[in-house]
Amino acid sequence: MKSLHLRAMIVSLLIIAIIAGLGLFTLRLGRDGRDWAEFTTNGNVYRSGRLRRGILTDRDGTELARITDGGIVYPEDPDLRRALVHITGDRSGSVAGGAFRLYRDEFVDYDIVNGVRDYVSGQGKTLALAVSAELNKAALEALEGRRGTVSIADAETGEILCRVSSPTFDPLEGEVPDGAYVDRFLAGSYVPGSVFKLVTLWAALENIPDIEDREFDCAGEITVHGARITCMAPHGQMKIDDALARSCNCVFASLALELGPGIMAEYAEKAGITQGFLIDGAAVSRGRFDDYEPGSPALAWSGAGQSTVLVTPAAMLRFVTAVAADGTAPELTERLGGTGNSQEIMSTHTARRIRDIMAYAARGYGLDLPEGAASFAKSGTAEVGGDARPHAWMVGFFTWEDRTFSFAVVVENGGFGSGTAGEVLEKTVTAMQLRKSGQE
Repeated sequence: MKSLHLRAMIVSLLIIAIIAGLGLFTLRLGRDGRDWAEFTTNGNVYRSGRLRRGILTDRDGTELARITDGGIVYPEDPDLRRALVHITGDRSGSVAGGAFRLYRDEFVDYDIVNGVRDYVSGQGKTLALAVSAELNKAALEALEGRRGTVSIADAETGEILCRVSSPTFDPLEGEVPDGAYVDRFLAGSYVPGSVFKLVTLWAALENIPDIEDREFDCAGEITVHGARITCMAPHGQMKIDDALARSCNCVFASLALELGPGIMAEYAEKAGITQGFLIDGAAVSRGRFDDYEPGSPALAWSGAGQSTVLVTPAAMLRFVTAVAADGTAPELTERLGGTGNSQEIMSTHTARRIRDIMAYAARGYGLDLPEGAASFAKSGTAEVGGDARPHAWMVGFFTWEDRTFSFAVVVENGGFGSGTAGEVLEKTVTAMQLRKSGQE
């Protein structure tokens, strides 16, 4: 009897252990099942570490690419393929910011009952991005084969509607131009020129008490330790609003000298220029602001966005988005609907003051935007040394149809920012207006 009783106890303990094990497995399945299914060694979902199924569309339902067991299938339109390859990615996986890599977990059709059965038997999930295929095509066309980048975002949600990098390539053709794998929006480090004056302005507004009351006098140049800081022409007497509108190098160089290298570097970092950040897991390259000597010509020129200052277009887009959003920038993303996350970059008071000054500056550019749109902008003509033409910049935002859109445009060696970059912006936004009309 004792032996029978002992056996019964052992069996009971085994049953309890099995039930407990099943319970633990069920709990872990509920908690970790999706992670197991999405693990790259799951041959039902991945092949050689790459997705086997998935469809990618833009915000309007236009198919941008799909993955099958045979690889990535692209649209028939070659212009569409070229305009979006830095978003869709290429077949070799050489494009770092490709959506099938960044959002690969979201393409897996998993549920706790069926696992990935529907994924294996079907096409995989469809992911709609915030980008517009039409805007990307228009932006690439506006660049006219020149190197550079165009980006437009919804300043309220952080959704990136347009992200184009040139040179680009057709993922269905073998030839790839030099530098085409580089996404210039995320990784292009450029001398910013006068668009960086917005950062200097921000620092001055918050650290120089009488900045609004000062009367500046520009004679066309100043001398700093024997080095000449020059403007294109003498600007005469003006206040800070006119100093930005006239893009006076002498004023902003003097402000940098007064603020000092510590404060200037602090604001470059707060702007996201030197700290780097992520957009949907894709790394935005760090810019550069050196530890300049107090009172040096290099520090003076940094206030005007020259010297050794470097900026990525994504960082400038984030900065002007913060200004447009009263100082608290929504997280930049290509996810439709945004992420819901945001970060306070500056005070509401400061953002609105910069906004007012940018509106005043934008009057001089004469941007041809949709009827009823109000623009807030700063151009930049960034000297790059030697006999090379300057990089052309245009950054800012515009309000239209009760919405606010931020933008950053760079045309490498494009010349004057207000002309070249401004024209690229105008042509892209025209397509935006046509798209709106077509939907109505």
